[in-house]
Amino acid sequence: LIKDVKGYMVNREKFALVHHTYINWYFGYTCSFPNVTVDNVRYFDQVTEEPLKAGFKGFIFDTKTPAEKMHLDDAGRPAIFAVTDRDGDGFIDEPRFISDYDGTFYPQVDLDGDGKIGNTSLSYDEYMNAPWRLVAGILRPSHYNGATHPTCTANLNKIRPPKYFKVINNLGENGEPLCIYQVKDTAGEGVSDGTWYRDSSEPDSMGGFFGRTKFIYGEGDGEFFVGTENKNGITESLNFTSENYIQ
Repeated sequence: LIKDVKGYMVNREKFALVHHTYINWYFGYTCSFPNVTVDNVRYFDQVTEEPLKAGFKGFIFDTKTPAEKMHLDDAGRPAIFAVTDRDGDGFIDEPRFISDYDGTFYPQVDLDGDGKIGNTSLSYDEYMNAPWRLVAGILRPSHYNGATHPTCTANLNKIRPPKYFKVINNLGENGEPLCIYQVKDTAGEGVSDGTWYRDSSEPDSMGGFFGRTKFIYGEGDGEFFVGTENKNGITESLNFTSENYIQ
């Protein structure tokens, strides 16, 4: 909740409320984009302390990298496994997976589809004995950042989309929006939300990551819309772009 706040801006053209870089690594829990309410937020120049000209752009989510499938079972990018071999069979273990849909704990799974339950087909010794290498300017063991699987794209780090984004009391004295909040238009990018916010019997709008996110622009019961497709004419405070992140 961001309410009754004065924001003093350094960059007066673009900013983002939420930043995220997707990594296909199992953290042991589901990462969730926050639900955000912006209520009566005013923006000022940090130097002059004057109000910014109405209509400047504010990105809601800065994802940094295109990650259209980060809410799905298949992330579409290589999975990264921790280099462990607890059962001593010589192969890197698969994570002891938890499903946040029903809270079930899965100690034996075959995430990479290689027929080995609970293990990958990657050699543990091969990674442990590999030469060290520079990682961000620091000499690290080759297994420091995990083992990138050559074929597995199973999503080890499912991201729960935001349930809603709400922006209200965003108009100036002349009725113009003080800030135009922007979000990536995910329409046409496949399965909407990974079924987090819809029953299995409900049809899928195929609106991508934000396809089932509720965008609220008023206090009334019907002052909202769902998804990002063709909604720019409903409210001046929200705009949907083809950009994934701030350039």
